[in-house]
Amino acid sequence: MRELVLDIETIPCKPSLWRKLDEELRQKFLRDDVSEQEGWKNTALDPVLGRIACIGLLFVEDREERVEVLAGLDEARLLTRFWHLVRSDDYIIGHNVLDFDLPFIRVRSVVCGVRPTRQFDLRRYSTETIYDTMQVWAHWDPKRRPRLELLAKILSLQGKLGTARELYEWWQKKQWDMIKRYCEQDLRLTYRVFRRLRRYGL
Repeated sequence: MRELVLDIETIPCKPSLWRKLDEELRQKFLRDDVSEQEGWKNTALDPVLGRIACIGLLFVEDREERVEVLAGLDEARLLTRFWHLVRSDDYIIGHNVLDFDLPFIRVRSVVCGVRPTRQFDLRRYSTETIYDTMQVWAHWDPKRRPRLELLAKILSLQGKLGTARELYEWWQKKQWDMIKRYCEQDLRLTYRVFRRLRRYGL
């Protein structure tokens, strides 16, 4: 069975779409302490409006590692390539992959008209086919779920390369190499966390 470490990076909806949203939808992203600009940025976390800027894949098979980071302006093309690469028996590894990455990919595939090639078992309390480092560390307690950067620091592992704000700027400038470096580091960091947790019986 091949191990597949997965990480996606998302960006806000198109500004033109944000301006067209009705008041009820906009209020979902705006609170008293959130500006219009921050509200728009928050759409990056919503799979209905946000977009996938890149999909990072780290394949580990027979002790060999291979990284493929899909980045570009055409979201449908990224998703089509992702579904082409993923196998039905891949063991999926990720940080917050159960609540974010995989549901986001599934919703965006529907929005972009890209047919999935497999299903994912998103049950909680199971690591049979998917290992979520954030959920396992927190024992599925939503109050104890650390970000990858914090967990890496706790475990004395190397930190992240950049921030989500920088990633959006790289995407706007079509700086694909920067995005790929950023995503690859997250993939390798997630895999090191996974190996550490497994080593100690989690």
